[in-house]
Amino acid sequence: MRISLFSISARLCMLLALSISISGFSSKGKPFKSAIYKQKPAKDTLPSAEQNVFDTVEVEASVDVDLWRKHLEKELIPVIEKAANKRMKPGQYIVTIRFLVEKDGSISDVKALNDPGYGLAKGAEKVVRQGPKWNPGKVNGRIVRSYHSQPLTFVISP
Repeated sequence: MRISLFSISARLCMLLALSISISGFSSKGKPFKSAIYKQKPAKDTLPSAEQNVFDTVEVEASVDVDLWRKHLEKELIPVIEKAANKRMKPGQYIVTIRFLVEKDGSISDVKALNDPGYGLAKGAEKVVRQGPKWNPGKVNGRIVRSYHSQPLTFVISP
């Protein structure tokens, strides 16, 4: 029989194994003695290199909602006007932007996941890239680089 204990720390998550010897009788009434063995500790489940990026985190990256909303409203108006001037059909268009929130809260690796055309995707990328700093995500209490997706809705009026 092997008993495993898990020890989680902010720096290291290792599997510690206790090996014990048990003597007794099997279900068929025959005596048995289990073997004593050792197990190697598991590797750190959190990458230690600075370049590692997480798609899923325990604490999501966040931003001051009011500051973010004001930035988007102010900076996206010219993008919407430019699209309307290019005779984009009236309607609602959604561009989903995926970006990396760095450990210092800065934004990098900004990419539009879809493009409805008329410069909306490129304009949205530029606006997000120039946005305010975010609060980075966390895994096991440790600040990490993580991806975040933000849908942006554009409304083109007739």
